[in-house]
Amino acid sequence: MRTACAEALRLAAAALIALAAAAPVAAQQKPPPPPPPVEGDRPVEAIARDLGVTPEQFREAFKKVTPAPKGQRPTPEQRARNRKVLSEALGVSPEKLDEVMDKYRPEGPRH
Repeated sequence: MRTACAEALRLAAAALIALAAAAPVAAQQKPPPPPPPVEGDRPVEAIARDLGVTPEQFREAFKKVTPAPKGQRPTPEQRARNRKVLSEALGVSPEKLDEVMDKYRPEGPRH
């Protein structure tokens, strides 16, 4: 009986030592990075790269845009105003902006 208890204690001690040794390794492992933030339907990183600006510059410029009310399409005037605001803020031509934005437009290029 004594040997069975001694063996059980030895196994329990070995298990505790193994767990204690593994704990610091688990604590050192970093969690995976979070996925990129969802920003509407367009890949901001790719658009910024194609325009020759940083994603941060694109995001800042886009803050100056006045979107159409929810559920509505922008009027031609809103579209022209936003195009001007964005192209000036990003330092690209309106034509370059159209080319890149059309490339990533979820519904396809605007004609």
